[in-house]
Amino acid sequence: MTTAPLLTPRGMLIALVAAMLLAWPMLATGSYLIFADTPSYIRGGDIIGRMVLDMLDSISFWPTGGMDASAVPDAGTPAPPAEDMRNERGEAYVVRSFIYSLYTLVTGASVWPAGFAILQAAMTLWTLFALIGPAAASRPWVLGAGFLAVAALTTLPWFTVYLMPDLMAAIVLIYGAILMRRFDDLRPWQRFALGAIACLAVAAHYGHGPLALGLFGLVLLWRLIARRLTWAVLVAGIVPVMFAPLANLGASSVALDTPSVAPLRLPILLARSIQDGPARWYLQEVCPEAPLAFCEAFGDDVPTNIPQFLWDENGIDSLSPELMAQIRAEEFRVLALAFRAYPVQQTVSLFRNAALQTVKIGTEQIEVASWSRENGWEPSTDPYARTVLERFDTIVLYATGAAGVLLVLLLLAGRLTRTEREVLAVLVLGHLLNALIFGGLSAPVDRYQSRIAWLFPAFAVIVLARMRSRTADVAIK
Repeated sequence: MTTAPLLTPRGMLIALVAAMLLAWPMLATGSYLIFADTPSYIRGGDIIGRMVLDMLDSISFWPTGGMDASAVPDAGTPAPPAEDMRNERGEAYVVRSFIYSLYTLVTGASVWPAGFAILQAAMTLWTLFALIGPAAASRPWVLGAGFLAVAALTTLPWFTVYLMPDLMAAIVLIYGAILMRRFDDLRPWQRFALGAIACLAVAAHYGHGPLALGLFGLVLLWRLIARRLTWAVLVAGIVPVMFAPLANLGASSVALDTPSVAPLRLPILLARSIQDGPARWYLQEVCPEAPLAFCEAFGDDVPTNIPQFLWDENGIDSLSPELMAQIRAEEFRVLALAFRAYPVQQTVSLFRNAALQTVKIGTEQIEVASWSRENGWEPSTDPYARTVLERFDTIVLYATGAAGVLLVLLLLAGRLTRTEREVLAVLVLGHLLNALIFGGLSAPVDRYQSRIAWLFPAFAVIVLARMRSRTADVAIK
């Protein structure tokens, strides 16, 4: 008998149906759930499609007009050359993850935006099915009732229809748990499918790479210490981590003529240190005399917070592409100098932000909007939609906390199997790493932790289903 009965083609269909059921918040609010970055991902996918058509049309043996212009949005007008695909500052529009923008294109985001979000939710659920052993699978009613509770009380449904790559951070944690124990018992095609999904998840956001590197690295180290590290597991852990930077290098070389593992990224880390103090204090001391692009751009008028530095009309948005590129290039040098000048303050702010991030769970930073092919994205004016979101803030917080308490009690009572203890350890470690990387280095906000917090209630359901079974699940002892 397979150790993952639901990790099958039939399980894929179940995951897709479950993802559609989880889309109820979109119906309840009557709106799309988005973030400010959502249009840039979808627009990036559209531009990738136009660039592909442009390249195909430039190939001599490709028949002129051989492709239907309606195949991509806005393709009725001639596709501009790659160097003209720039925003108002002269930078390329594709400034987010190339891979995720391509994913939105392939999944038809410009036809039905919710489709790509529901599909990534289905991939997330199918990956989670790898943690459901035969004993738990033998109690479908327990799993079904648990699914309804997770769908009604946790952050999962809200991030199922959140038109962002956020939910894929949960795949990184689940894949880390699979590497810890389940991977050895999977069939080759299951390993390949999960690895491909993990590659997409890691490449979907620039922050997922460091999260995967830290989590997978610690899992592989643990297996090495426990003398359970095999070549198959080592390769399975390394490939998703390496895929993202290599894919970005290739994509940026073709599209931007500038190879980069994080092309046209925002200097988020510098912005965080400016707001927390160390980088701001250092720059105030050395600018405008220091030979830094930052000093050239801002002189002695150093920004004091993240919005002023990143989004203000006199912030980096107002800089030339050349100066912006120089600031990106010197970001880590400035951070190192600021840390050398203020090591205690920088360390304290990092861990203070990370600690705050660990408990931030809710629906903040989820915006409600309408969309049409004619008018694009427009903020929703319906107060009911915002009210629904706010009402669930308290519900998801208590539900997640209750699941966490339950798992701790089961652990202390010795009711968890060895595999369940290891999976729980990986989820907790992933939770902490996520808080350190995203909250500590970016900003403590709800969405970073909410996108993975639902894993604890979901795992509690799997444990309860296994405990209700009378069949010994030898594979997870």
